[in-house]
Amino acid sequence: MKNLIILPLLAIFLVACEKSTLKITHPDDNFFLNKLKTLGTDFTVSSDGKTITANGTNYTFEKTISGLGGIYSDGKGGYMVVVPAGESAHTVTMGEAEKETLEEIIDIIGMENSGGIIGALTTTEGFKDNKNIEGLKSGLSDDKKRQLEDLIANKKLDEKNLGTYEKFPKTTT
Repeated sequence: MKNLIILPLLAIFLVACEKSTLKITHPDDNFFLNKLKTLGTDFTVSSDGKTITANGTNYTFEKTISGLGGIYSDGKGGYMVVVPAGESAHTVTMGEAEKETLEEIIDIIGMENSGGIIGALTTTEGFKDNKNIEGLKSGLSDDKKRQLEDLIANKKLDEKNLGTYEKFPKTTT
């Protein structure tokens, strides 16, 4: 009698342990660009979200950060990182060296872990806030943590931000 109960349970267990084909994906560029267009903030966004005008400067979309934010270029060595969060667009205006540093951080931690970058970029404290730096290191191997710590120390990111932070709240009509 016990065998009659154990055999069906064993069969259920074997079926339940079958290898999953679930693939984890990240939002594509359109997720971020569509979110940005719906904010109605004080800066102008083109209909496709690929160009923005902020503070009198035109920027063209370069690439996304985890599908949650984007890097825009003014074509003259200036960059703006734009992160739509809640009812606002958070921006950090930076030069080419700072943009390259940001890309180095993404290379170290991987695009799949770059959500922490979004957190650091959407606060006025940026990377000066130790909590944001610790958030970037969570889940990394010891080697990657050391690489990140070295980069932060060499670029003195614990003493300064990557650029000038500005928040554009949603405008009401």
